[in-house]
Amino acid sequence: MYYDWDDDKVRYSDSEEDLYINPSYRDITILDNTFVNTYLTTSINHDSANIPAFNDLPNSLNDQPNKSKPPKKNIMDKLASCKKFSGYPKDNGSKFIKEFESFATLHELDDAKILAAFHLHLQGPALTWYNGLTSDLDWQTIKELFNAKYVKFNWENPSVVIENQLFNSLKLNPGQEIEDFYCQLVEKADLLSKPEHEVMSKFVDGLPDKLAFYVRASKPKDASDALTLAKTGEAYKYRECENTVAAARNISTSQSEISSLRSQMNQLTDLMNDMKTQKQTDYNVKPPMGYNNFSHNTYPSAPRRNLPCYKCNATGHFKRNCNWNGTGNLSPQNICQLCSQNGHVALQCFYFRTNSSTQ
Repeated sequence: MYYDWDDDKVRYSDSEEDLYINPSYRDITILDNTFVNTYLTTSINHDSANIPAFNDLPNSLNDQPNKSKPPKKNIMDKLASCKKFSGYPKDNGSKFIKEFESFATLHELDDAKILAAFHLHLQGPALTWYNGLTSDLDWQTIKELFNAKYVKFNWENPSVVIENQLFNSLKLNPGQEIEDFYCQLVEKADLLSKPEHEVMSKFVDGLPDKLAFYVRASKPKDASDALTLAKTGEAYKYRECENTVAAARNISTSQSEISSLRSQMNQLTDLMNDMKTQKQTDYNVKPPMGYNNFSHNTYPSAPRRNLPCYKCNATGHFKRNCNWNGTGNLSPQNICQLCSQNGHVALQCFYFRTNSSTQ
């Protein structure tokens, strides 16, 4: 037995010649038997009864509880998850039922467990619909009822109108993958049972102008062929140029619209200020003291001033303000010297008779 100062460990050797011949054993100290018995025996004394034999070592390790490592979880428990279904028009019932069947197959659920799992994956109107069913139905019957309500649409269903509007409004957004747009279109087309030529036409119409022209010029046979041609056109930079031009056009258009709105707002503000000033001026104008005397009347004239008087048939005054006393012949050319009204003279004026009676 010797002590290796380099490794700071006590080592064993069968013969002392190895300690001197081997060059790696230079910096060592040989420990005699007295030193070993006195200082090392008690510290390295092991209970041999508790040490398992070599053949029994694996069994002994398996018998010990593993407290350091937590139990492993099934990886598929994390990967296999199914989203809940609400039953709203925006939800895809066909996609949900396919995912749920894959979920049930993966977890090997029997009929009783698959009904419980299906119940837990419903919410909203779909959960209300399920709770209204009888409890004696099996999985196949419930599946058929679900397909009839949420998968197989008739043309009287409101969901058909919503899905059709969504189908017609689908377009390739800037930055969106062409495959993603194609999958959305095919998914809506399957729900509405759209024919192949309509799907292809809608797919091409939803592409940018230059890319759509390239696909049409290539004469695709079906929607899948149109997707391949669209990817080819994207590689030829047809989509990139279109996005750049569209972005520049949108910026300039938005700036011009903002400038136009500002100009219109300024014009409306000036017009409102002018109307407010004119209205205030009209309120401040008061009729003169001799309102009935039209020669001194400066009140703003109205369009009815040009209508004839219903009493003397002369223009320039109303019947209630007419000063004709009802005597003599009238003429439109006559002008009264007292009240300046048209149609009568001073002898026929109401003020002339009043002044005469006063004198």
